Amino acid sequence: MREKTIDPSACEKKVDTDWRIMSININNFPTEKDGYDKAKLDLLRETIYASGSDITGIVEMGRNENNLPFQKRPSNVTKLWVENGSTIASWNQRSHSNSVEPGGVLMLTKDRSTAHTMQKGKDERNLGRWTWVTVKGKQNLTTTIINTYRANNNQVTAQNQLGHIRKINCRKQPEEMWEDDLRILIDSKKSIGEVIVMGDFNDNLNSDNSLVSKFFRTLRMREIITEKYGKGPATFFRGSETIDGVFGTEGISIRQGGYGGTYLTPGDHLYPWVDIEQRDIIGEARDDRPPPILKKATSKIPSVKKEFNRLLNEAVDEHKLHEKAEALVEIARKNKALTHLEAEDYEKIEERLRRAAKYADNNCRKARVGKVPFSKKQKELLGKIYVLKIIFLRHKLRGCKRRPRSRRLKRIAKKYSYNGPFNFQNLTHIAEEIKLASEAYNKFRPKAHEWRDNYLGSLATEIAEENGQNPEQVHRNLLNNRTVKEHFKSIRRKEKRGVRSGVDRVDVVTSTGLVTLVDKGEIEAAIISANKEKLLQARDTPLRQEPLRTIIGERMHYEEWEKLLRSEIAIPENLEEGTKLWFEAVQNFQDNPIEIDWTTDEYFQGWKAMSEDKSSLPGVQAAHIKSIDPGSKAADVVSWISLIPLLTGYAPEQWKRGVDSMIPKKKNEWRPDKLRLILLMEARFNHNNKFIGKKMMEIGEARGYFAREQFGSRPAKSAIEHALNKRLTIDVARQSKTPAVYIANDAKSCYDRILLMVAYLTMRHMGIPRTTAISSI
Repeated sequence: MREKTIDPSACEKKVDTDWRIMSININNFPTEKDGYDKAKLDLLRETIYASGSDITGIVEMGRNENNLPFQKRPSNVTKLWVENGSTIASWNQRSHSNSVEPGGVLMLTKDRSTAHTMQKGKDERNLGRWTWVTVKGKQNLTTTIINTYRANNNQVTAQNQLGHIRKINCRKQPEEMWEDDLRILIDSKKSIGEVIVMGDFNDNLNSDNSLVSKFFRTLRMREIITEKYGKGPATFFRGSETIDGVFGTEGISIRQGGYGGTYLTPGDHLYPWVDIEQRDIIGEARDDRPPPILKKATSKIPSVKKEFNRLLNEAVDEHKLHEKAEALVEIARKNKALTHLEAEDYEKIEERLRRAAKYADNNCRKARVGKVPFSKKQKELLGKIYVLKIIFLRHKLRGCKRRPRSRRLKRIAKKYSYNGPFNFQNLTHIAEEIKLASEAYNKFRPKAHEWRDNYLGSLATEIAEENGQNPEQVHRNLLNNRTVKEHFKSIRRKEKRGVRSGVDRVDVVTSTGLVTLVDKGEIEAAIISANKEKLLQARDTPLRQEPLRTIIGERMHYEEWEKLLRSEIAIPENLEEGTKLWFEAVQNFQDNPIEIDWTTDEYFQGWKAMSEDKSSLPGVQAAHIKSIDPGSKAADVVSWISLIPLLTGYAPEQWKRGVDSMIPKKKNEWRPDKLRLILLMEARFNHNNKFIGKKMMEIGEARGYFAREQFGSRPAKSAIEHALNKRLTIDVARQSKTPAVYIANDAKSCYDRILLMVAYLTMRHMGIPRTTAISSI
């Protein structure tokens, strides 16, 4: 007996490591200028978002993208709906100027599926029969996913394909040509890994004698949904057979699957979907896959900020983090050190705080992606269509197992603030209401940005009340920010910088010239070698030569470094002059370090100038901290946990980690040594280091440690003023005919050449306490 299938919009969440793959027959993509129901496009977006699909195939796209503006092409529209979206489309490329072309397919990947895509392609005959992507994991395990639309010989799509086929002097019918060409593609992909084929096959997949079933049996592939659950339902609303499905090779098995769209669907088909374990598709995931949205919290929207604080403080109270952190910070202030057990308590508080921040971040608001600007009006109009369709199905499917439950109807109605009737006389009456609701939505859609402006107006009022500002000025700022953002998105697209991607190639200098490497292993080896050279540039400097190398030590020889600072260790006489002068300057200091401490208000005051969009190590982000109310218990916990390392020199485990990021300095410059290496640290660790730097500058000013010509990062001094001084000095020298030499020196890789010992002694020389200096090394 066949098990009950599950609708992705209502099923349990998939396991994080599973990949969800599905194919939707959209029955022609709506455009902005035609009379199609534009709500269908937004239903498609909601379906993809709600299902959590990693790879989505769309069949019967019905569009000739060559005759559509870039912004309205289905491949461009859909990839904007997801994070790190990537698309490939195929259609019958006949020579005509019409934007409509029957058939056609599109494939959408996002996040990890985009990151693991090693190759993608489409129907080489340009008949719009399939698109495909090949994904690969860490151990070279590959799987090719093919999305296809098999047109029946009697359909218009096949007749259009037939004209193209005849031009190449081929006497085969479209169905026969589909089998021959697809067999070649599948055989080539099976030679490197597993293969999955999904789509609309226009044949009865429940029958072992159907042409499609026989075709896939010859390829040793089987329909993996019906294999698990038994015969499938009628997937075409005006048909009686299962014509949509998913076929897989022997190594592909599913955890769960089904036919979505029982309640709502953007097209006229149920759409097949399957969840497959990651190990069966790519094996071990690559380390450099793009992460999902790291944060939803923001201090810019008061309601989101308020909800984030509520959830975070609930977690702080539940786990008594305030009491635990307060007790630990008092011990740190008293003893200036942590015992092993106290360090374990610190890590437990830190871990619980990170988990609380992640929980609050995930639930403080819904991440919204898509083309239609969000507003409450848009939500209500689209929601009305949802509710009416569920009411329609409840009437139509009375007595059926697939009938939507009343509980689900009430939940959806509440979610979308539906205030219309629930009882109707007949299906015709409901269908008329759905039509009217769709027409209302279609009229609203071109004006969605105006309602978005209204939404921004209410947001401006909210922000103004929060900060005591003028609502009109805040509203103008929000509108201006939105306009600037849209302009820069357009510029990035024109410059082909619209898609975020990592380094996918490097140029290596060899005896025969520049060689481009594209293999992942070779790229990593070349970058690691270049980075190693960058970080070892100071290995031949005087401080790294004998006998100083032995005297100074390698790393964390704090006792010896303190003795050097107090001149208790003799320095060799035959040192290079610059090194000797540096030692004399460092050892000539007042050993009275400042007291490091802060209140919670002072700590959060230091975050005000920080951008909440700065990249950092995953965990507690700048946006999280800027969203915290400084007067809350959660604020105390964050403040104390950040202060303890400065008081004790303890290095939290999370703060010891970092992510190396490679950024091209110049366009089309891919030599590893020319890429900029940036270390992403934990946001609070980075803030602590900025705090230490600020204190050093204050002490340096007070004690007169800085040279008169140093203008960088100093109060009442600026780069422009310094440039003017240079210009005036050169002018005076020229007019007075005084011989002079001007040297403009840009120190190469200056930050990469700083030795830890030099950084430590400099901080101590500038009045930073020993424990604080240790915490930053």
